[in-house]
Amino acid sequence: MYIRRVVIKGFKTYRNETIIDNFSPHHNIVIGSNGSGKSNFFAAIRFVLSNDYANLKREERQGLIHQGSGSVMSASVEIVFHDPNHRIILPSGIPPRENDEVFVRRTVGLKKDDYQLNDRNVTKSDVVRMLESAGFSMSNPYNIVPQGRIVALTNAKDRERLHLLEEVVGAKSFEIKLRASLKNMDETEKKRAQIAQEMEELVGKLKEMEEEQKELERYNSLERNRKVFQFTLYDRELNDVINQIERLDGDYNATVHSSGDYIKDLDQREEMISQVSKELQQLESSLKIKESTELQQSKDKNSELSTELANLNVKITDLESQIQLHDEQGRVDETNLRIINEAVQENQKQLAKVEPRFQELSKEETRFKLKLAELQERERDLLLKKGKYADFRTKEERDSWIQQEINDLEIKLGNLKEVKQQMEFERSELRNKLATIDEQVDELTDSIQGPGALAELNDLESELNSTKHLYGQKIDERKELWRTEQRLQSLLEATTNDVKRSEGEVTETMSRDLANGIKSVKEIAEKLKLPDGCVFGTLGELIKVNDKYKKCAEVVGGNSLFHIVVDTDETASLIIQELYRMKGGRVTFLPLNRVYNDPNITYPPNEQASCTPLIKKIRYDSRFEKAVKQVFGKTVVARDLSTGARLAKRFKLNAITLDGDRADKKGALTGGYHDQHKKTRLDLLKKLKDSRSQYKSLVSELELMRQKIQDIDASIDTVNGTTRSLSNKKETILTNMDSWRSKLNNKKTEKIFLEESMQALIVKAEKTETNVRISEEKISTYLEELSQDFDNELSRAKQEELENLKSSISDTQNKLYMTSEALEGLTNNIDALNATLNSKLIPQQKELKAKLTETGDSFIAGLKSEVQSMLIAKTTLDDQFVISNEELNGIQEEIRNMTEKKKASEKSLEKANNQQASLLKKLESFQKDAEKFMVKKTTLAARREELQQKIREVGLLAEDALNSFNNLSSGELLQRLTSVNEDISGLSNVNKRAFENFKKFGEKRTELEERARELDESKSSIQNLITRLKRQKVNAVDSTFNKVSENFSTVFEKLVPRGTAKLIIHRNTDHREDPNDEDDVDMSGDDENDESRSKSVEEMYSGVSISVSFNSKKNEQQHVEQLSGGQKTVCAVALILAIQMVEPAPFYLFDEIDAALDKQYRTAVASTIKELSENAQFICTTFRSDMLEVADKFYRVKYENKISTVIEVDRRGAIQFIRGSNKFAEM
Repeated sequence: MYIRRVVIKGFKTYRNETIIDNFSPHHNIVIGSNGSGKSNFFAAIRFVLSNDYANLKREERQGLIHQGSGSVMSASVEIVFHDPNHRIILPSGIPPRENDEVFVRRTVGLKKDDYQLNDRNVTKSDVVRMLESAGFSMSNPYNIVPQGRIVALTNAKDRERLHLLEEVVGAKSFEIKLRASLKNMDETEKKRAQIAQEMEELVGKLKEMEEEQKELERYNSLERNRKVFQFTLYDRELNDVINQIERLDGDYNATVHSSGDYIKDLDQREEMISQVSKELQQLESSLKIKESTELQQSKDKNSELSTELANLNVKITDLESQIQLHDEQGRVDETNLRIINEAVQENQKQLAKVEPRFQELSKEETRFKLKLAELQERERDLLLKKGKYADFRTKEERDSWIQQEINDLEIKLGNLKEVKQQMEFERSELRNKLATIDEQVDELTDSIQGPGALAELNDLESELNSTKHLYGQKIDERKELWRTEQRLQSLLEATTNDVKRSEGEVTETMSRDLANGIKSVKEIAEKLKLPDGCVFGTLGELIKVNDKYKKCAEVVGGNSLFHIVVDTDETASLIIQELYRMKGGRVTFLPLNRVYNDPNITYPPNEQASCTPLIKKIRYDSRFEKAVKQVFGKTVVARDLSTGARLAKRFKLNAITLDGDRADKKGALTGGYHDQHKKTRLDLLKKLKDSRSQYKSLVSELELMRQKIQDIDASIDTVNGTTRSLSNKKETILTNMDSWRSKLNNKKTEKIFLEESMQALIVKAEKTETNVRISEEKISTYLEELSQDFDNELSRAKQEELENLKSSISDTQNKLYMTSEALEGLTNNIDALNATLNSKLIPQQKELKAKLTETGDSFIAGLKSEVQSMLIAKTTLDDQFVISNEELNGIQEEIRNMTEKKKASEKSLEKANNQQASLLKKLESFQKDAEKFMVKKTTLAARREELQQKIREVGLLAEDALNSFNNLSSGELLQRLTSVNEDISGLSNVNKRAFENFKKFGEKRTELEERARELDESKSSIQNLITRLKRQKVNAVDSTFNKVSENFSTVFEKLVPRGTAKLIIHRNTDHREDPNDEDDVDMSGDDENDESRSKSVEEMYSGVSISVSFNSKKNEQQHVEQLSGGQKTVCAVALILAIQMVEPAPFYLFDEIDAALDKQYRTAVASTIKELSENAQFICTTFRSDMLEVADKFYRVKYENKISTVIEVDRRGAIQFIRGSNKFAEM
């Protein structure tokens, strides 16, 4: 074990929390400047581990707390020990810490001073015992050596060294025991003197007691006669009182008998009132449910059906008007469409009529234009030739020009043929596109107006209508379920109130703890989710008793009716643990697996019907037979109490009458009045059980109804989803049809455009064909000219041709003009017809057709189908409305009947109450008479009790003494009693306890004699103990001195190898003149007698001296007083180390132990401590570097701003600090 960590906070100069951690288990050095706080560090450890700071005053506590700036209210020092070998024994209740660490903390304030072990408050003695268990003693002054103790030991006298040896031995404990023994000796002497004094007083008392005994005997004789006279007088008066009471009882019984008929009538009235009140309460509850729930639900349902019928009629009317308007609008649209169709046909006929002429004129116009262009081209060629030929001089120039023209024409002809081929290709593409568009138009038309699309729409419409109808049915079904749920909820609330009321009534019959316990058992069973076969309930709920025997079962069962029946004792234990944990009351359990029934129970024979076993009148489940027999199995129902007592005693059973009077097998009888009108526990438990059963049934039914509502909700969601899906599907189809119509219109427009493009290509192709033909003719003409002779003018044929061309051009132009004018008029007519068709008639026709298509047969069919569905729904609603009216009328009729019945019951109740009041008035008069009798009887009974008490006070008397005065009259007895009283009054101050006192004082004398003998023995044993303690102390001093002396010589020779030293103990009889005489005292002790050993240490020894030699082991030795200061310090250090070696501690603390040593001795001391630190921990402070060379850990104390702190440094840093702060460190 060693110190691992020290934590200082608020202690002297250590204001802040300072942690010095990771101490070495061997050798540790603490360095620091003067005034930095090294000594305060050692003081902090001594504050916890020594007795130097015990019993502190307020001023001393104030001095330990840091006094700098800031508010420091307390100081604490915590020392953490590392105990891997588990040498420390912790006090009981202190838990061990992890890592084998033990925390010891002491905290001091102005008003507190406490210790803690592992964060638990303990006393200082606990800390002391814990440290002593590990080998560290606070009483040893040299385990922790502060500054100055070395010097004090150096200058110590021989007597002081002897005292030091006694402290090492533990002389204090011997002194304490010795003082305690001497104290006991003084107390024994005092007690012995006190006993002698008491004995002297006791002898005088005994003489007085003898006189008092004689006087007491005469007094007892007079007192005996007085009691006889008193008893005789009291007995005669008591007999008179008893006779009067018996006469009063007869009169009272006659009065009670005469009022018996009225009481029976009153009981019947009470029973009838209870029954009527119960029926009235049930009627009010049922009427409340009828009025608040069923009537309101019926009205709501009727109102809802009426509203739905009205809304449905409005919808049907609206739909029928829509159908009618649609039919009317359809007829108007069909008429308009017919008119427009006729107009379109008329215009189309006109177009068809003029179209051939238009085509013909168009072809003629094209032909005339082509011919005109051809003639004009020929004319231009001839004119060009005429002009060109005039410029040529030779044939070669002409041929060259012609050849050039032929080449140009051939190029042009090639381009024209390419254009012609391109046109043919484009016409082929247009034909293909037209064919594709025709197919697409046919396909779109089929998709829009085909039988498949219409059939699909009709199927969807039919399916959608059926789904909507199913949705309506589901909604109606859910509404009906909601009404049922609301009704069940109302019933459940009423039943819940009944359960609470029943529970309250049952609770009133038991204690609060029992009521809480039964309630908690139910909660625990639900919380722990115990199976149904574990907790069965109270015993009273599990049995059924005939009304005739209900009072018997009630009395016998008592609180056992509230015992909880469970399956096993494990279940009972589990619930009891939970009851204890949640503080839920107390309950008695009957575990069926542990209940024992005596199989040897014998019931008496029922020959004269005088008795019957009670358990035979109780019905129960066979599972609970053990529990029922446990309570009721040993009881029989007897005809009367006397018979019951006889049977109970004979058959060792308990007996009970039908009136509830009991007789047990031990002979005790129990009986008395029972309130006939008070509800029994069994009735209340049965009522509670029925209420709970009804509550569970309603809860189950309500849960089932809610499950049905959830199912119907899910079904409605499914139907609703199907409806949305069908609607979305229908909407998708209609949207697709609209999209297809738009595509169809676009395709038709595209077809018209392609047809117009085709027509333009045809015209363009004809023009290109004409140009090709003209170019070929030109080439042919040029070729012919090449074969002709050169002439710079046109030939006559050419000139004639030119002239003919001019007339032909003029004719052709005239024909073209006439044709164009005819074509223009025809074109205007066609454009007007087309404009009328395309801009007016055809759009109107399309609009009307689309309108008729959109709102056609399918739409009307849908409306008619919806109307049909609504008519069916209306029929259903009409039926439901009729049924609802019937239900409403039925409920109202029931409410009227129940109201009338309630009024009749109230009248009956009022009548019964009036009759009961009349009976009560009659009984009141009987009661007054009975009360008069009872007052008289009570007075006489009180006198009877008084006389009986006086007779009991007189006590038992002899029979012959009583009979001797029977012939005297009461007057004579009274005179004799007066005379005896006067004689007794003359005997004043009679000690009635004289006999007892005499016996008591005699016993006390014997006791004092015994105590005196014991005190003598105790005195002898105490004297022997004192002798043994003195002998033990002397032996301990001798033994310790031998060890210290041997260790001192060994350590000194280690410190001073050339020298030697020894310790010498001196007796008081020694008168030596030679201090170096080694035979001064023989410490072997073998030849000393008991007399010398019985003396104390102070009586035997005068002191301990030191004899040393520093230069030689054989030279004459010197006493320590003759040495130098350094040599004295070496001796003191050697002595301290020798003392420590006697009782090794786990750790030591030295504060500047080498301060006064020379260099050679400092090195020897450092080496010795290094050697000793292998088996113990050393924490030292020093200003020298010798210890630094051999130590393991180094810590430096710093002082800044009046606050000390401690940091860990290495060996080099520590040596540099020492050398820097102390220039004489190496000297």
